[in-house]
Amino acid sequence: MAQWLGTWQCEYENKTGAQAKGEASMGCEWAAGGFFMVCKSGTWTSVAGYDSEEKAYGEFRYFNDGWMDFSKGWTSGNTWTFVYEGEHSGGKARRRQVVSTFQSPTVWTYQWDRSVEGGPWVTTTVGKCSKVK
Repeated sequence: MAQWLGTWQCEYENKTGAQAKGEASMGCEWAAGGFFMVCKSGTWTSVAGYDSEEKAYGEFRYFNDGWMDFSKGWTSGNTWTFVYEGEHSGGKARRRQVVSTFQSPTVWTYQWDRSVEGGPWVTTTVGKCSKVK
């Protein structure tokens, strides 16, 4: 998880039409004890750590508008994948997948996809983040 440490400046494109392009910053640091990482952006905060029994990462994220979720994540090489499954939008089952790939220690790209009621995956957002020096 140490790859995520530091401050990141991100550019993104919303593929669903709302606010087509934008920028955001994110900062990540170890929580007291060094077992969990806390990351903060303008609209959300997350706490992530590794569960050795599940052999997966867990991430609890809460948003400024009162919404929250929990995702499970795995790594493969320089790619991190987190999956959320739950109910939103009037009780409809929704899955979200975020795939982040480190291009280098200072640059990573990401893609958010979602599926509602078991339907096809739809890419909602793509972006690129660079570490702030």
